[in-house]
Amino acid sequence: MDLTNKEQSKRRRIFDIVQKVCFGFVRLPVNTHGRIEYRFDVFIKEQAMYYADLSELCDRARLIEYSSNSTNKMKKDSEQEIRELRFFVGMVAVIETILTNLTSLNMTGHPFVLDFLSPKTEFTCIAGNYQKLSEFSSSLEKLLTDWEKDLCSMYEQNIDLTYFSNQQIWMVEDYLYNQASASDDNPGYHLLNFIDIEPRKIETKFLTKRSEQPNERLKNIARMLTVQRAKQAKAIEVKNLPLNKILVVETSYEGILRGILSLFQLTKGQPQVHHIFYCSDTTSWTEMRAFAYRCFYSQGALHQLIQPELLSALVQDQFTQFLHKLAKQQPKRLFRLGIVTTASTSHLQLVNSLKALQIVSTIQDQDLLDKTALQEVIKELIKGNSTLVTSHIAGLGKSTYIRDEIQRNHKLYIKFSISGSINVDTLAERLRTLGKKMTSIDVALHIDIGVVDNIQQLNELLYCLLLFRSFRLGQEAAYIPANIPIYIELDSSPHSLTAHAKIIYFNFYHVIILKL
Repeated sequence: MDLTNKEQSKRRRIFDIVQKVCFGFVRLPVNTHGRIEYRFDVFIKEQAMYYADLSELCDRARLIEYSSNSTNKMKKDSEQEIRELRFFVGMVAVIETILTNLTSLNMTGHPFVLDFLSPKTEFTCIAGNYQKLSEFSSSLEKLLTDWEKDLCSMYEQNIDLTYFSNQQIWMVEDYLYNQASASDDNPGYHLLNFIDIEPRKIETKFLTKRSEQPNERLKNIARMLTVQRAKQAKAIEVKNLPLNKILVVETSYEGILRGILSLFQLTKGQPQVHHIFYCSDTTSWTEMRAFAYRCFYSQGALHQLIQPELLSALVQDQFTQFLHKLAKQQPKRLFRLGIVTTASTSHLQLVNSLKALQIVSTIQDQDLLDKTALQEVIKELIKGNSTLVTSHIAGLGKSTYIRDEIQRNHKLYIKFSISGSINVDTLAERLRTLGKKMTSIDVALHIDIGVVDNIQQLNELLYCLLLFRSFRLGQEAAYIPANIPIYIELDSSPHSLTAHAKIIYFNFYHVIILKL
């Protein structure tokens, strides 16, 4: 059967690329729910082609080769053409490996990833020869292996490093080296607050000159964080506590907060937001590996995994295998892990795999905080500095009431609105821009909540922000000082009132209901 014009065109493009092409790797912006994120890609300028185009051509090349082999059409497809098709398939495979390794290097925080991109680094394929590309792929793979080895070694020595992914560790580094001039909207400032390290109290006079070697820079930051953590840390009383335990709470979505606070209470630990890890369907193995180190080397502190059922089956398997490996390598090391799940534990792959460690205990409902105890814990965390203002019908002046109340208390009024399709990273970035204004104690924050599409994400964001004054549910962190009063205004539409009823946290909140 003759090839169509389109198929012939693909065929010609494949051979043109193999004969002579110049290309490089790029980082492209991608709009994700209204927020710009970045992914790595390859770009061939002459043909305006990206990896997706090459992948499609690669499928075509395999089909042509298979067709030639199966029908023995050597008259039409010469041996030279078949060879060039194989060159093309091989080159695309190398490109795919490079993109994977660039992504991994970036996720694990290697500081020089951008140096490998166009126009700093370019590649060619001439008459099927892409040797430079292959050599680059090999060197990149070695770099990733060495970097991950150094990084994991540092994780064992300083678990604070495990909280940072992508390029976050260098945001912290930039803040430390520029602390004198850095403002409170600096991402590094908020990341440090998120992990409960007071940025302004870090003594940067002991910082060494910034090294050109990534592992030396990592050690330098780790040393600074270790010193500051030692100054702030309170000794963990481990006597009579269930060390070397994996505590599992199976609950409803509405019961997640109760489960989280109950586990802290049962292990006599102070609730801390950076000890809570929220899983999602996009959580990577890199993040889970860091969490495993954090949990295993925390010396008695409880770290909690929330809704691990959202993790992919592969990531769940990688996590449990890795935790088994750590436990086998260091059987005398004791650790605690809390798991709060809305799935049946009998069907949850992660929990079932961990049962082989023989330290898994399921916490029964009667052992969780009851309503009165839960209210007391929440009250203690809020410290009377947050107020919910609502009404059963619209138009009763909730915004006016909040503004007047703030002015009556001689505070500077700042409004922050949340509505529509929310993105937690975008909200964190917006909150950070208020950082300069919120350095004064003479400030009060009005959070105006309208109709929100994802009530579950709003719920998680609110109880992190209001109970702990900090959150990082995605990649971005935001922090609000505890001495700033927060007023929450809820939309009064019937849809919103129904949705807000699912936010169990509000049942224990100081509420002002405006009436006619």
